[in-house]
Amino acid sequence: ETPLISIIIPNKDHIDDLQKCMNSIYKKSDYHNYEFVIVENNSTDSETFEYYKKLEAENKKVRVVYWDGV
Repeated sequence: ETPLISIIIPNKDHIDDLQKCMNSIYKKSDYHNYEFVIVENNSTDSETFEYYKKLEAENKKVRVVYWDGV
């Protein structure tokens, strides 16, 4: 069996680090039934939110959830 694995990545305005993390998993993993759950953690940069939109539009394995906590 190949159950769905959720890879949870917290992020706050670190697009480059997020890309590195995701690309590493794409390149190194032989397992294919996974999703990325990006937990948005109070980012302030508008580029970050544009990047999230792009990721979700281009990749069905990506989901962004928003955390409003402090």
